[in-house]
Amino acid sequence: MSTDTGEPIMRNMNSKAELIDNVLGLIIAAIGLGLFFLAVGKFIGNFADQDLKNAGNILDSIVGKIDNLNDGEVGRFPIKGLDGWFFVGWSKGDASRPDKCFFDSCLCICKGEPVRASYSGERFDERRNVCQKDGICRKASKDNVKIIGVEAISYIKMPENIAELEINKTKFELIMKKNE
Repeated sequence: MSTDTGEPIMRNMNSKAELIDNVLGLIIAAIGLGLFFLAVGKFIGNFADQDLKNAGNILDSIVGKIDNLNDGEVGRFPIKGLDGWFFVGWSKGDASRPDKCFFDSCLCICKGEPVRASYSGERFDERRNVCQKDGICRKASKDNVKIIGVEAISYIKMPENIAELEINKTKFELIMKKNE
């Protein structure tokens, strides 16, 4: 038990106090590390979502410019680039449009490499899948949409900087192309 001086009891109490201090220190360290990793995860998540937000803002800007054009007008507008994304559109009757378009014609900005068109339709399906998974789409104001890219390909690869987009709004369709 204890001696008359009470020394073993004090030594036992000191080791319990040290144990409590060590456990408390470990708990505080674990909470600190958890908060650190949570903050890093939020920062990385916000950075990754920034391209998606930028794509939505660019597409909203394009749709706004289209809405401000009257039928028969042609407008030329600067668009901000978004490296690694492409601009594409589908007409209302196009069966290969993404599900995001529902039953409407639509304009989309999609992440990834655009897939070149082919007569078999397989490539259009691939492009649709890319836009369905990693794209932002908005309803187009006309039933027919034509995007004229390089070599008459039906998409426009987003520029790294700023480029000029030409929009021709007729009574029945939208025709868009990037001016070089």
